[in-house]
Amino acid sequence: MEAVYRFRIKPGKAGAFVEYTKKQEANLPTPPPGWTYKSTYFVVQGFGEYDAESRWELDDYAALGSTGGSAEWDAANKEFFEEYYDDRFPMATTLLKSAADVFVPEGY
Repeated sequence: MEAVYRFRIKPGKAGAFVEYTKKQEANLPTPPPGWTYKSTYFVVQGFGEYDAESRWELDDYAALGSTGGSAEWDAANKEFFEEYYDDRFPMATTLLKSAADVFVPEGY
């Protein structure tokens, strides 16, 4: 199962956020149990409602209830929300499963 978080970046912070993301990906802090970081993607030339999105693989639904990772993880999240996340726009979150794992009742 995959979790996708789409968000806007504070004005004038896009370049710094790209560098922050590269730094974090090079030495990723330990995320909460059951969460595996996949990647962060950026919108190209304004094609999209959000500036960027991060994608995570979740072991199972129980991972949604796990909180906090390492101290480094908590510090990285704090930095993200204080320095880069533009809270004037709501973050969009999507939980995805592959077609092989989805059950659709008859008639839907």
